[in-house]
Amino acid sequence: MPTSGMLHHAIKFLRDEERISKYLVLNQGPYFLAIQGVQGSGKTTLAKDLAEILCSPPWSLPTIVLSIDDFYLTHEDQLTLAKQHPDNPLIQHRGQASTHDINLWRTTFESLRAGRHTAIPQYDKSRFDGQGDRVDESHWQHVNESKAIKVVIFEGWSVGFRALPQDEVRNKWEVACKSNGDATGAYKGQLGKNQLENILFVNEALKAEEEFYEYFSDFIQIDSEISNVYKWRLQQEHALRVSKGSSMADEAVKSFIDGYFPSYELYTEELRHATWRGINRTDWHARHVRLCIDDDRQAMNCIIDG
Repeated sequence: MPTSGMLHHAIKFLRDEERISKYLVLNQGPYFLAIQGVQGSGKTTLAKDLAEILCSPPWSLPTIVLSIDDFYLTHEDQLTLAKQHPDNPLIQHRGQASTHDINLWRTTFESLRAGRHTAIPQYDKSRFDGQGDRVDESHWQHVNESKAIKVVIFEGWSVGFRALPQDEVRNKWEVACKSNGDATGAYKGQLGKNQLENILFVNEALKAEEEFYEYFSDFIQIDSEISNVYKWRLQQEHALRVSKGSSMADEAVKSFIDGYFPSYELYTEELRHATWRGINRTDWHARHVRLCIDDDRQAMNCIIDG
């Protein structure tokens, strides 16, 4: 997966103004870096590559990578949620806000910030024919035992998405519905194909995740045409099939991504231009970098401060 250009820009961003070292001098606890991008964009690879570099000289900073995937509900709890809302197709599988274990997420972040011994949850997407399930706690990674973690990299497809006012959601949904009704068939999204009450349910649930954005010192957004997610996720599942022996069938991938796509339509533009609206901080200038990539995941340009 070609991420060398992205990695170059990300390292340059972190080196500028000595972001990490300045933070560690002025604050207790680790530096948190967020990375967002659509599924298959290369955010997981970028996060791992960054962690490897930061752990090595001259940085030599103990670093851990977490994913929003690590905090999905267990398979059993996800089935329960789906049964409670049988008419909402957006939460019949993992992905959207409301399908994360907020308490587990909170306790993990709090423990890392405090420098305490922390067990890092893990999630296996290949289980239950690609529906996924949390890994047993006996296999979780443990950190802050002999060395204190100095950098936490947190990556995820929806990291940074912020709930919109209901009127704004309604307006965007109505525009999408009109486009969906166009006889030309030009509309390729999913927002206009879902009921408004289901969209609003996810938007409301998103508010619970916004508390975690306060942890982030800097934010890297891997930005692309959101329609690329279908091609890239297929590639991901094919690789998972080779490595794990199990994954979603191709026909299931489109249906799966359809459940995520309304959020890409709703929140991506906001993320590009006003990521930290409402966050109780005044120093977000130049803390948001957009790494714009083409449909082959090649970096095209780097834009600081969204």
